[in-house]
Amino acid sequence: MKVKIFTECGKDIGLGHISRCTSLYDEAESRGLNVEFVIYGEKKNISLLNNKNVTYVNWFDKNILYKSISKSDYVIVDSYKADLEVYETISQISKRALYIDDFGRLNYPEGIIVNPSLDASHIDYSQSQNSILLSGPEYVILRQPFKGVKRDYIEKNIRNALIVMGGTDTRNLLSSITTEICPKYPDINFKLIVGATSNDVKGIFDNDVNNVKIYNNLTGDEVKQIMLGTDFAITAAGQTIYELIATCTPFIPIQVIDNQKFTVSALLNNNIVHKVLNWESDNLFEQIIEEIEFLKEEEYRISLSNKYSNLIDGKGVQRIMDELMG
Repeated sequence: MKVKIFTECGKDIGLGHISRCTSLYDEAESRGLNVEFVIYGEKKNISLLNNKNVTYVNWFDKNILYKSISKSDYVIVDSYKADLEVYETISQISKRALYIDDFGRLNYPEGIIVNPSLDASHIDYSQSQNSILLSGPEYVILRQPFKGVKRDYIEKNIRNALIVMGGTDTRNLLSSITTEICPKYPDINFKLIVGATSNDVKGIFDNDVNNVKIYNNLTGDEVKQIMLGTDFAITAAGQTIYELIATCTPFIPIQVIDNQKFTVSALLNNNIVHKVLNWESDNLFEQIIEEIEFLKEEEYRISLSNKYSNLIDGKGVQRIMDELMG
């Protein structure tokens, strides 16, 4: 019996799949199960995959699936690229299959669908009739360091800020935000986390802005400590927002890809943020400045932090694995 996690990574995909799948990998391993990552994409030095059993292969090929999966295998799939035929094959040849989905991408075959977001009520899964659906904040996937985290206090004045645009910085925003925003706030120390597959690494490191410190290849614990030492964050509206919520860190989200629209809706509907920005906006930098000005108010940051504190209990990974192995 083995747990196999099929996913993908690359410059046009990001590391969100890898990040949340490592949490499922660690949970399965903690239960004494044999676990393997099967990844479609270019092999990269990704710290998230350190000490993991990883195979890089084009698993979209049915012939490779038949060679990779046995009838005793439990399979997890997290993909924006695999087509329905691939999912049907996995469902047929595995012991049990679980599909992570963010926006109702397919009518999934028999198995378990997990939508690990704050609110999936607006997504129609009715056509996936033979599947079990798990959704809502109780199934949000967090990495181990972000479970049970407590923020001690909220600073009266903003002194430290975080800028993070996911594993790839798909829209090359880190460099431009650094240039356009950070010099306007010389009293704030900005910390930039650069993803392992960021597109414009050279441009980011070449920026000569005095109040900016750049970090890369960080562990989950290191990211957590930076967040806890941060008064607010500017972030892409992807997987990182759940870690910011877990650390009760107020944030300014920017939608950078279309499939984040449901995450954006959940943030707004639950009054978790004041506003969600869009990377295509003509006045993006002016909007970021407006949001920073909102966040300067201590009481506002305290109210946001209090809202975050009870949203995610950190047990989503255990619940998902219980269902898969049940």
